[in-house]
Amino acid sequence: MVLLGTRFKRGERFGMSTRVDAQDAEANLRAIREARKQADWVVFSFHCHEFGMAGRKSAPTDVELEESAQFAIEFSRAAVDAGAHVVVGHGPHLTMGVEVYKNAPIFYSLGNFLFQNETIEAFPAEAYGRFGLGADAMPSEFLDARTGNDTRGFPASREFWEGCMASCEFDVGVLSAVRLYPLDMGFGRPRGQRGRPMQARGDVADHILSRIERLSKPYGTRFEREGDTMVLRLK
Repeated sequence: MVLLGTRFKRGERFGMSTRVDAQDAEANLRAIREARKQADWVVFSFHCHEFGMAGRKSAPTDVELEESAQFAIEFSRAAVDAGAHVVVGHGPHLTMGVEVYKNAPIFYSLGNFLFQNETIEAFPAEAYGRFGLGADAMPSEFLDARTGNDTRGFPASREFWEGCMASCEFDVGVLSAVRLYPLDMGFGRPRGQRGRPMQARGDVADHILSRIERLSKPYGTRFEREGDTMVLRLK
């Protein structure tokens, strides 16, 4: 099929290929190189919503998205090459894997930290209109309509309410350890109580850490459990 001058053909399987715009990439990498010259430590914050789909036979559901987009992996490594000591990804609303590349930790996503987007005073009028509500509707009415009374979307999936805080230890400028602290943002609790990060314990901590542990293995990253935390020792 030809559409607007572009030829499309049927693929053998479901998939997605992405790459960074060269000019955008160079502008960011230039800023990282400059930061490295001007600072003792460089932390690059990378906001990215896209996912990878390698090897999948069909489109995944939201919580099945477990692989970072190829461009995100390639650009995160390029950020380290340019001088970043740590790369911190966020945007998917889910925790993803951890890689140590050239002695620099890359956190492809630490999930949510503060997730209090439900307890606000108003939404735009067009948001109400999407669900047949008047401009004078209350935020709770919009949220009930959008989520089916918490049966779909963010409130219905615990993975969106699980995050992680990372602590990186350096010894004479060399990464020696990475420790992960799982965060519980209150899945299943009322709106007024969820969205605030608290250190996860017990089964909740295990669920969060197990996901990160599993998604980190393809990068060759192996963590050790220490109670309700997880540590990667490099020295």
